Amino acid sequence: MSKNITKILALATTATLFCLSPSTGITGSAGAEKATPSPSHIAPESSQRHMHHHGKDGKVRAGRHFIIEETSRLLEIEPSSLIENLKAGKTLSQLALEKKGWTEDQYVQKLVESAGRNMDKAVTDGRITDLEAQKLKEQLPTILKLKINNMDKFHE
Repeated sequence: MSKNITKILALATTATLFCLSPSTGITGSAGAEKATPSPSHIAPESSQRHMHHHGKDGKVRAGRHFIIEETSRLLEIEPSSLIENLKAGKTLSQLALEKKGWTEDQYVQKLVESAGRNMDKAVTDGRITDLEAQKLKEQLPTILKLKINNMDKFHE
């Protein structure tokens, strides 16, 4: 993949996954004022889910947690069990087929529906515009399919 396509895909993925987080901890509207982290984002309570982590290169990795949490919910298994299956070499698509009988496309569609609901909430909460949500929703099937097919590189 060329560097430009990789950069565009990374930007689209980051923007999409930012919207998938139930709470970004940032207030304000699109560029109208400086974003201010909320105290809960700076020092999250143990009951809150940390929706992103930093990779070895220091870049934020936001999508894996959404995919792990949502797949766990959809397949009715604990996230720790899902992670162990990934570490053992199984793919998310294989697990979806084993647990629910879903094809990869059916599994991706379930994730798309959930992510779409999260984006609708982000619009309602004023974190993104309806137009931004629609553009991101168009890209979701491709982005999520790429993400789930790269989960074999999973690490904590």
